[in-house]
Amino acid sequence: MLPQDELWRFGGEIYVGDADGSTQYRDAFGRTSGAHEYLRRKKRATDLGPNDWCGCGSGHKFKRCCKDLPETDRPSWDVYGIRERNLMFCNAVDGILGLTAGKSWDDVRRELSDEQVKRIHEAFGSLWPEDTDLVELLPRPTKGAFRAVYLGTSDPRTVEATVLGWLPYFDEVVLAHPFTNPLCVKPEFSPTKSPSQYKAQTLKNVLMLLILEPYIRSGYVHLIPHPGDFNPHFGMSSLHMAKERTAGWKPAEGSVDLLKALAKDDHGRFLRQLPESSLRGLIREYKPEASDAEIDSVIAYMKSDLAADPYALLQPIVPGESGAQLLGFKGYNLEVAMYLAALTGSIIYTDLEAQWHQLHLHALQTDQAAAAAWVPVVESLRAVDFPIDGDPQTLREIRSDGRFGGMRAAMRLFAEAVRSGDRSRRDHIALQLTKAAQAMKGEWKNVPETLRHTGRVELSVPSGGFERNEVHRLLLTFGRAKSVHPIPFAMFIKFEEAVATHSQAAAC
Repeated sequence: MLPQDELWRFGGEIYVGDADGSTQYRDAFGRTSGAHEYLRRKKRATDLGPNDWCGCGSGHKFKRCCKDLPETDRPSWDVYGIRERNLMFCNAVDGILGLTAGKSWDDVRRELSDEQVKRIHEAFGSLWPEDTDLVELLPRPTKGAFRAVYLGTSDPRTVEATVLGWLPYFDEVVLAHPFTNPLCVKPEFSPTKSPSQYKAQTLKNVLMLLILEPYIRSGYVHLIPHPGDFNPHFGMSSLHMAKERTAGWKPAEGSVDLLKALAKDDHGRFLRQLPESSLRGLIREYKPEASDAEIDSVIAYMKSDLAADPYALLQPIVPGESGAQLLGFKGYNLEVAMYLAALTGSIIYTDLEAQWHQLHLHALQTDQAAAAAWVPVVESLRAVDFPIDGDPQTLREIRSDGRFGGMRAAMRLFAEAVRSGDRSRRDHIALQLTKAAQAMKGEWKNVPETLRHTGRVELSVPSGGFERNEVHRLLLTFGRAKSVHPIPFAMFIKFEEAVATHSQAAAC
């Protein structure tokens, strides 16, 4: 469909009709959606002062964000950024579920419908269309922020311990968006074409979104979709790399216990949602000698437990294929995590031993003599007890008040020293970390006691950083070639054994 009055100029739209009735669209620039119009800022920021909000939509002041970056190196100021799209999505979900009209979470659990699931994912797809240029939206590396990419699963049952609890010590965290983009899924598995099978997963994803919303608004948490959602070639390349990397490999015993516990929890929740008649049959099969009264008591307990479970639908599940639910874990694989860390100037951290092992097996570039230079810092950080608070309100107040800034400043100093190769500051940084840890103890005494436990950090600082040739290829092909740098260090977070058991029980 060429422009009627400009046939000789560049332009024109293309509509393609397929035999099955489906259609395709391309505008004059090959774009497949109209998102470039409704996601474009109505007014582009110009002539900002240092204390004005940055034009990229990060939620940070200009002086802390894009001020020192050349315009060509900044995230796009022309279209809405990652933070803004996530907040738009939060608003859409609140409206679709009636939360803005006073609905409670129990109302949502009771009333969640196929139509609501469909509309939620349609909103997600409209904010993250297939022609999204994700690289142009990513936050840029900056000396003013200690940023970390979480190499683990995005799950509401664990996010407070693995992400939010570390925000007093990290400036910003990048983690995988839990929602499935319907634009890149086969119809039979699509949340918009087959929404009934996504109800249980959507409930958990929405709860995670509600938990994270204040931190997204403040610019502390970046929920970023998988780059393969917008570039099939990237998705296939990263998947092929992961398959080659893990060929013949099996996780060590106990290295994925958390994932197993979460899966077991999902299974138990599904059982508790079964009709009483189905539960009665299962209990009778498992314990034939049980009396009717005993079975009634067990069922009553299971239903009471279900009612108190915020992750569970308050709806009957139909046994069989018609009631089947698609459940899964969303997270970055090693290649994607390293790709995003390189582009955003982040380190990598994880709580999964299997991921920690893979990182060192396939991405460690070092000679031991050079790596030994950072031993004082490694030992200093290993000795620190990090209080991990499980109350989101407390964590929000901590960050808004600027507490624990000493630890974040020490982390920023350390990351910059490793990137620049300046090992001469190692003793100074180790001392700064020790001082920050001492100050941290005093600051926590002034914070009201809530659900709190202790975290530890295992630090790995290769002399040449963490890098892989395969990730270099991804960066050169799908990223910004001039920004290819190794990841300076990685962190493995651990919790006290007693607390880990409690956390699993609380989460599950």
